[in-house]
Amino acid sequence: GNNTFSNVNSEMTNSADAFRTTFATLGTAKGKYYWEAKFLSGEMKQMIGVSKPHETMDFVGQSSGSWGWQNENARRYNNNSYTSYGSTASSGDIIMVAFDATNGAIWVGKNGTWFNSATQSEIEAGTVTNAMFSSITIDDYFLPAFTTEDSNIQVNFGNGYFGATAVSSAQNPSDGVGIFEYSVPAGYKALCTKSINAQE
Repeated sequence: GNNTFSNVNSEMTNSADAFRTTFATLGTAKGKYYWEAKFLSGEMKQMIGVSKPHETMDFVGQSSGSWGWQNENARRYNNNSYTSYGSTASSGDIIMVAFDATNGAIWVGKNGTWFNSATQSEIEAGTVTNAMFSSITIDDYFLPAFTTEDSNIQVNFGNGYFGATAVSSAQNPSDGVGIFEYSVPAGYKALCTKSINAQE
C-alpha cells in the first residue's frame, strides 16, 4: 500500500496496520546533509534513515542496503538486525538526522539532543564513536527513507516548515541555505539541488 501525501509531499500518513516506506526524491553519493522530521499521531511506529534506491524492503533497515532508526522500541536497524539506540519519541517530537555520505556515517537525535551521547562537535569532527552507524560503504546513491505504520511524519528538508507550520527557531546551515528547528552541525547542508551541486 501507499502512504497518503500532503503539504507538497512533505507529509506522509499511514493509518493502516502495515509498513509503508517512502524515499525522498533527491539522493547523494558524497557530502554531508542534515534534515528533520516531526513524528505525529497514531501508534507512533515511525522509522527514519537512509537507503540505496533499489532496495526491496517493508521498512527502512530491513535490507542490507538500508539503515534506519525505529521509534516504537528505540532501535537501530540494518539487514533486519537491531540493537537499542536512543529513546522513543512522543507525538510532536522532532527527529534530527545528520548523514555523512563522504565517510559513511549517520547520526540521529531528538529535540536538539543527539542519541547515544553524541555531540555536535563530534559530528562536525567526524568522530563516529556514538554514531548510529558508521563504515557504511558508499557504493551507490543514498536517499532519505521513511517508514510509517499507523502514524504520520512531517519532513523538513530545509524549507522551514513541518506540514503547514513554520519552525520556531529558524536555524541555518553554515552555507545559509535552508531553515531548520535545531542547530545544524557545521559542514552539513540542506538536501537540496543548490547544496548538492556545491558539494559535487
